[in-house]
Parts: sequence; C-alpha cells; structure tokens
Amino acid sequence: MILDHLTNNHEPLEKAQGDLLIDWYNITNELENEDRYSMPLYLARARVNTALGFPDLAVMDAYKVLLLNDEVLDGDAEYHEKAFASATSYIERQPIDDRMKKDSLHDPWVRSGRPVSRCDPLPSGMPPDHQEVAAWAKQSCAKAARHALAQNLLAIGCLQTAHDYLRIAITEDSRDAEALRLGQWLSKAARPYCHLEHDEWSPHLDRSKLPDKGLVRREIYHWNKHEQDRLLEGSLKSLNDQMAAVAPKLEISVTKLPKLSDQARSNATESQVDVESAVITQLGVFAVEDIEPGESILCERSMLTANARLHEPLCDACGAELPNLQAPTSVESHDDESFSTCNNEVAADGPNPCPDCDDTVFCSNRCLQLAHGSYHNVLCGTDVEPLVKDVPPHEAADALYTQLLFRAIAMSYAQDKHPLELDEVKSIWGDFTEPVAANLASNDRLRHVSPVERRDGGAFFSASPKTLPFNFRSQILQPLHYLELLGINIFEAPHQLAEVWVYNTLYAKMRGTASARISPRDGRPEVAAVHPLWCLANHSCDPSVEWEWAGEITFKAKTARAEWKRKTDEGEEVNPAENGRKGGIRKGEEVLNHYVDIDLPVQGRREWGVGALGGFCRCSRCLWESREV
Repeated sequence: MILDHLTNNHEPLEKAQGDLLIDWYNITNELENEDRYSMPLYLARARVNTALGFPDLAVMDAYKVLLLNDEVLDGDAEYHEKAFASATSYIERQPIDDRMKKDSLHDPWVRSGRPVSRCDPLPSGMPPDHQEVAAWAKQSCAKAARHALAQNLLAIGCLQTAHDYLRIAITEDSRDAEALRLGQWLSKAARPYCHLEHDEWSPHLDRSKLPDKGLVRREIYHWNKHEQDRLLEGSLKSLNDQMAAVAPKLEISVTKLPKLSDQARSNATESQVDVESAVITQLGVFAVEDIEPGESILCERSMLTANARLHEPLCDACGAELPNLQAPTSVESHDDESFSTCNNEVAADGPNPCPDCDDTVFCSNRCLQLAHGSYHNVLCGTDVEPLVKDVPPHEAADALYTQLLFRAIAMSYAQDKHPLELDEVKSIWGDFTEPVAANLASNDRLRHVSPVERRDGGAFFSASPKTLPFNFRSQILQPLHYLELLGINIFEAPHQLAEVWVYNTLYAKMRGTASARISPRDGRPEVAAVHPLWCLANHSCDPSVEWEWAGEITFKAKTARAEWKRKTDEGEEVNPAENGRKGGIRKGEEVLNHYVDIDLPVQGRREWGVGALGGFCRCSRCLWESREV
C-alpha cells in the first residue's frame, strides 16, 4: 500500500517535488476508488500537501479527518457505518502484537503516546469491541488532524482558527508536546497583535485581536486537467463564434501582457516595484471595425450571479431589479437558446416566482426557464438561501465571492458537470502564477523553523507567490455546509465538489473577472456576476470602455479617456500628451476594461487591484503616474 512507507507525522518529508506528486496521485486514487472514509489516507495526503507547499489543501484534508472522527464516535451519525467500517478495516490490518502493546495503537503517521486501556471517555453504551476503534480515532487521528490544522493555518496566517484548534488539543491533553510547540509559534506570531511578553502558550490569548485571513498560491494545480489551452486555434475559433453572436465588431486575439506575479510575491509597495521586461501570452479583445464614442458594442447575460441580500427585489437568475407590476411594461424579445440580447426592458410576464418555492422570484419567464435548466432545480426546497446573506459591510465583497462559488457548485451539480468545465468559467484565466519548478523537499532546518517563518522565507509555502485570499470559513466551512444543505455527501461528492483546490481555482477566476453592482440605497455591493466574454477584455487604468449591468452587461465605448496626473514637489503634474483625448476605438486597437476605481490615485488603484490582477498594475498610466517611465 502507498501508506506503508510513511512515518511519524512530525518527521519532515525529505522528498523531491516529483516524488511528492506521485504520492499525492496514489493517495488520491485510493481515496477516490477504494476508501472515501479513510482517516489515515486523508492524514497522509494532508502531509503531502504541506510538503508540496499547499497548506490550504492540507487544512481541508485535516478537517475531513475531524468530521470522520465524529462519524465514527456517533452511532447515530449519517455516515457512521461507512466511517466505522473504514476505521475497523484499518485497525484489523495491524499486527495483533502491536495492537496489544500498551502504547502501540497508532496509524503510520501519528502515535497517540497513550495506552489504549486508559483512553479518554468514549460515547456511553459503546460495545466493548468498538472501543479500540473509537479510541484510535479519537486519540490518534483526531489529535493528528488538530496538529495539521494548527500548523497549516499558522503558515497561511489564519491565527484565530489556529488558536481555536490548539486550545482544543491542549485542553484534551495538557502534555501534548506538538500542540505546545505550535502554541509557542502562535504566541510568537501573535506578539504584534496582543503585545505579549513571552512565547509561552496561553489559552487566554485574546483571539479577537488576531488576524484570520491570509494569502495562498494561485496557480494551475498539477492535477488540474480541466484548463483548456485558450491559445490554440480551435479554442480561439470557439470563443470568437460566441463573441460574434454578442459583439460583431469585436474579436478575441492573442496578446502580450506584463508579468505581475514577482511583484506580488515580494508584497512590495508602489515605490518598490521594479520595471520588468517579462511578459506573458494571454488573450485580449480587439476591434475589427471603428467604434464611435458612446457606442454599445457588447451585451451578455449570465446565470453565474450572486445576490448578497435577503428579500431584495432582484431576479435570482440574472440579478436585474424585478419589474414593478404597476409600471407600464413592454415585451422582451428573447431567443430562449441564447443568453445574449441587448434588451433590458421590463418583461411583460414578470416577476415570475418559482412554482415550487415561491420565495425565489425571477424577472421573467425566460430567466425562470434558464434558471431551472442551469441551477435552480437542485435548490428547490433547500435552506441555502440565507447562507452568507446580509453580512456586515466590511464582509460584503467577500460574501459575494462566496455566493458566486455557491452558484457554481449548484450549476455543476444540476448540470452533472465538473465546476471547472462550466461554460461560464472554463475559458477564464485566473491570473495564475507559474508553479515553482524546484525541489520543495524539507531539510533538517524544518524541525526548528516555525510555520510562520516558513510563510515568509522557509522551504515550502514561501517558495511560490501567494496572491489568493484565504480564510477557513469561506473556503472550508461554508462550501461544505452548502453541500450538506444540497444533500450531497461530502465524502462522495461528484465532480470533486468537496475539494478546496477546485474552490481556489474558481475563486482565482472569479476574483479577477466578476463584476459587481453597488446598491443605490447604501452604497454596498449587492450583486455580482461572471460574464465569460466580457471578462476577456484586459484591464487598464485608462480604459477605452465603460460598462452597465442590469440583467445583461453592456460595453460602451467611452466618450472621453482618463486624466493622467501625478504628484510633484510643487503640487500636481498632468500629462499633456494623454489628457483631453476623446473616446472611441479604432479598428485593430485593443478594447481595455477596468477592474478598479480609475479615479483613485495610482497607489490606491494598485492596492485595490492586486487581488484581481495577481500583482500591481503595470498599465501605461500606472507606470507614468508612479514615475517608473
């Protein structure tokens, strides 16, 4: 078995990257094809993910171990029989002499260090022949999972959640050496936030002062076989066929873009960004005819939308405001086979509630039919609607991204299609960075290096740029809870719907391309959407188009271009060569969109856009205003 060569959980994996990937594939194959309820397999893959520099993936695997431990211990749990059978099968494969020894009950990665006969209290009424399995699950697997969770959450920077799991581990065993060691590193990391005078673990640390968000890698995972080569002739032809239906004056072509990831890795400030000659080959949108100022050139509708508010008068499918039944209406002329029209008039047949769950309302019968065909049929009768709605203002933007992830999960489940194969996302580039082609193996130094230090300059995680925001709640807890509300078994989820690498890939695509509409009532983002053709237009802080979104997104050529200005010792300097230019787009010019508020100064724009772009913007306006040219 792949498990046999792995040793104690606290020993570093001194392997080359290629060998670690082989382990990853072998363990995943066993999980998917032999035993989806195996705690040892999840622990093994968590350890390999840590060694590969993916602490976020390790966190998901370790958390699933805790869920499986609960299933083993609770005889009434939904998946108790399968989880218990898996655990029993593993125990029965161990030599009987080892099972009878005082301190021998352990899996290949973790030793409990405690006798079976002196285990913690187990659930009352458990048959004696079940106690060995339950003790192993609780004392070995759950303990190792909490260590893995704390270690990897520390590496990412999610100190609050790491503190929570360490507190549980140390409460259960005050002599837990590994938890106490990790507690020291947590205390060291918490010093700037809690003004601690020493590094000793304290359960009374004020967790509310600790950060609980971090950054993780944003790349195409080695095992992700769903990303198409967008530069191939066949792929380009397919995209241009779609573009021709919604924007006959535009075409998609290959272009060169500045490489931004090196700046993101250094977390440099504006003044530290070096001028780079490195470029990457990507797609862009170009005019095939002259386009006049103010001319509408693209209209596109998408079902991959999100609404951050409960009980708002918005269409569940397209995000448009629901029609007022007292207002005059005019009939929409829509082709039911197409998502692309430029008619945003109020539908004569709307609003239309879903006949099976009348609290879900659509702006028209067309949206109702499109929703049922793409996602809503799996949501009827569920309790998913209140999830991540009406959150505090500072969480509003992140909540919309989570809602978009939920919609992608529902679309995948309804269409019986892998989420990365959805039409709305499969052609989108997520501003991925290139994987580091290096030996990410550990060394002796790792034993004495904290996860926090590894994040900033150690062997694994810090070897790659980290630009994708991560927190435990939005990338682990909430998606798994959403799957449960849909009635999906997270251990047997189809199309890898319970894998965090899938969520990260979707987040990377959506964070760089989703559009949002601000509520006129309170200025908060209320609706977001991913429009796959619209988002192929590249960003510039001097855009040539502006957009409107009300059910369908519409590109219009700007009537005037942005004003370039920068600070000087005397005040402010403008660029006479660029200011005062009229809008419009000439044949052959690239159509330039914008992902930030272009009225901000250059530093504000760059800080705003780093999450979407994967680095600081290097458009011609930013370079001039930051005095890099």
